[in-house]
Amino acid sequence: MSYIVRRLFLLPVTLILASILIFGVLRILPGDVAQAILSQGGEGRYTEQEYQALRQQLGLDRPLYVQYASWLWDMVRLDLGTSMYLKTPVVKELARGLPLTFELALIAWLFSMAIGITMGVITAVRQDTWVDYVLRIVTISGVAMPAYWTGSLVILLLMVAFAWLPPVGVVPLWQDPWANLQQFIFPALIIGFHQAVIIARMTRSTMLEVLRQDYMRTAWAKGLGLVTGVRRHALKNALIPVVTLSGYQFGNLMAGALVMEFIFTIPGLGRTLFEAINVRDYPLVQALVVFTALIFVVSNLLVDIAYGWLNPKVRYR
Repeated sequence: MSYIVRRLFLLPVTLILASILIFGVLRILPGDVAQAILSQGGEGRYTEQEYQALRQQLGLDRPLYVQYASWLWDMVRLDLGTSMYLKTPVVKELARGLPLTFELALIAWLFSMAIGITMGVITAVRQDTWVDYVLRIVTISGVAMPAYWTGSLVILLLMVAFAWLPPVGVVPLWQDPWANLQQFIFPALIIGFHQAVIIARMTRSTMLEVLRQDYMRTAWAKGLGLVTGVRRHALKNALIPVVTLSGYQFGNLMAGALVMEFIFTIPGLGRTLFEAINVRDYPLVQALVVFTALIFVVSNLLVDIAYGWLNPKVRYR
């Protein structure tokens, strides 16, 4: 219980540190949202008086510590503010993009678990065979290739071979599930594959360790079949660290989805974040980054708690 209390105490501390970091980085970058609004993509003309008046209207003329304290107090009150560029509530932008990002991350997570565990079990059971070597090469390749590079390559190959380009916009799942799946399948497979190879390597390592235990040797000696032994005894014990790793992976998939959305023109949180960064929309960028940090922190907390529940030998103090 004390361990959980300590982790709960660290949660707001982590979010505050993340808020300070993103607040400072945004102010260091050149340009600001007032220039983006007045220039209108480089076509508008404005005077210095108009620029200063807009900065004052947006509150950008105040000292940085005042801006940060005001924004932090609004966050504590769950008031995410209004987008400086879009003139819409930040909560509305989060509500619009979050379901798409979550769907993409969830499909990728399911794929990574299914493929990763399967590959890990096969490479462990068929250790030092040609199957093991081939799948290990695949896993190493998956770790070595960045997801954004793989995504760009897939789009290029699909465009050349099938004249296919990512569709603009997304069909909601409840309107047309098949069309929705077609739009999400390629980006989900790409980011899911990069996480699947990590799951596969972990599964292989833990499975090999379990297969060498005395109780497994006893099961083989009694004539227990390979498939039955792996399914009933080995896999159950080998998956404990894999399950905990999968929780951390979901947070990574949320972050990976942000990049893949921009490549495949999915209007989720990732595309919103990129557009907000381009125009220095401070409230929107800050809220998106802190929200992503919150997902990471909460997922890690839940994984730590689940590990103690799955493995009775673990006792947090």
